[in-house]
Amino acid sequence: GGDAAGVGVGVKSVGVDGAVSDASLVSPALVARLEEITKRHEHLCATLSADPPPPPKEMRRVNKELARVEPVVAAYASLRAVRDEMASLRSMMVSSPSPSPS
Repeated sequence: GGDAAGVGVGVKSVGVDGAVSDASLVSPALVARLEEITKRHEHLCATLSADPPPPPKEMRRVNKELARVEPVVAAYASLRAVRDEMASLRSMMVSSPSPSPS
């Protein structure tokens, strides 16, 4: 099964100059593809909830495709949530003053 906890979000890398940077494991091309899949998922959900509903053959096709893309969309949503949390924590670290030595 596709467990969202297994999604890699990034690693720290050390450059030749000793600087530490975030190297994302998710390429821009992959993000673009995941965004396309997410939009497709939204379209499929809208198709199922249309009034009037699609004919039974179309409904089966849409449900099969939804079953295929839902785990990807869920994992991507988890990835975005973790990345957002990391960004928030980084900004808190940057904006909070460091404790002064006693």
